[in-house]
Amino acid sequence: MSSEQDDARREPALVPQAQAIPVLPAWPPLLPLLPLQPPEQGLFSFRYACTEITIGEDGPAIRRREARYADGRLVTEEWEGMLAMQAYQRMLAEAQGLYLRQLETMFRLLTGGFFPDGR
Repeated sequence: MSSEQDDARREPALVPQAQAIPVLPAWPPLLPLLPLQPPEQGLFSFRYACTEITIGEDGPAIRRREARYADGRLVTEEWEGMLAMQAYQRMLAEAQGLYLRQLETMFRLLTGGFFPDGR
């Protein structure tokens, strides 16, 4: 090998200059950013509600308690009233139907669907 070849190998090869690529504006135009505003409500809020339905000598009675905290205020409400017997029976039938559907779904999940639909 000649010394000229060694010198050529040691010198870095010249890389042609990259041409500038024009930058096109974004399409569709970007919307301006909105300034960050604190929320109108407080950062912390909660709500609690309890509804009791009991049957007594006078018929079905309903009692509701609710508490909520928002905007730095705690508000509580409580009320009681009587319920018509037909409304009570309808609610009871709906609750029983929901419970039975949940049991059926759980049974199907536990058995892996091995049993045919026996409705």
